[in-house]
Amino acid sequence: MKNIIVCLMCFLSFAVKAQISSEETRIEVVSFNNERLSILKPAGFILGYRQQTPNAFIVELVPQGQSVHNWQKMITLTGNRSSGASIEGALDFVGGKYKNACPTTYSSKGLGFTPSSSARGWVSCGNTGQNSEQALIVMIQGEGAIYSVQWAERGLKQEQKMMLDEQKWMNKMIALKMNLSPQSSK
Repeated sequence: MKNIIVCLMCFLSFAVKAQISSEETRIEVVSFNNERLSILKPAGFILGYRQQTPNAFIVELVPQGQSVHNWQKMITLTGNRSSGASIEGALDFVGGKYKNACPTTYSSKGLGFTPSSSARGWVSCGNTGQNSEQALIVMIQGEGAIYSVQWAERGLKQEQKMMLDEQKWMNKMIALKMNLSPQSSK
């Protein structure tokens, strides 16, 4: 009887893992500067916008039923050929856009650097005029290009600065399983 229960538990565990895996789909931005940036697209997110030129790209993902013009959650991937720019400078640039949009309710926090040449930060606007917005931003140094992965969320507008829920945002970053790798020669 014990063996049957153990086998049943193993089967159920496998079935749950298979279901989760079928909902997770990688999105890849390929052929940019001979590198490939990939993330694990969360279940329910769809491609909202994509544009690529020889010097830059942008990909925006939104939950099904939302659009890049009307969204509550959005994941944005970008890449720009760098001409001496640093990942710290790129992170400051994005943070500056938030600060200009809401100087009285702006808050931010650097979340550190990683050995893989990336910088992470969190920015927020309590009041953008219509809502609040906060985002986790990861800048990654590639070979001659800087990449970003941003997960932004909107909520009700607030008249005070927003507080960082570090665990929530770190879990989102981990769930994306970001990867920057050389373009395969296949």
